[in-house]
Amino acid sequence: MRLRERIQIEMIAEMLSPMVRGWLETVQAGIVSGRSTTVLAPKGNMTRAEVATLIRRLLQKSDLI
Repeated sequence: MRLRERIQIEMIAEMLSPMVRGWLETVQAGIVSGRSTTVLAPKGNMTRAEVATLIRRLLQKSDLI
């Protein structure tokens, strides 16, 4: 692997790391549960019911309701 390719991969990994941590934290907090026990589908479409559930969980975890 050339130096330039390695630097690009390291930069991408560094940018993704906070995003991955954010997803993991929301899953661990019980705010996001995914499509099944093994699939999150972050690029998938959400239904109105799924959005409402996510907002309700977020408000509950924040002690706002």
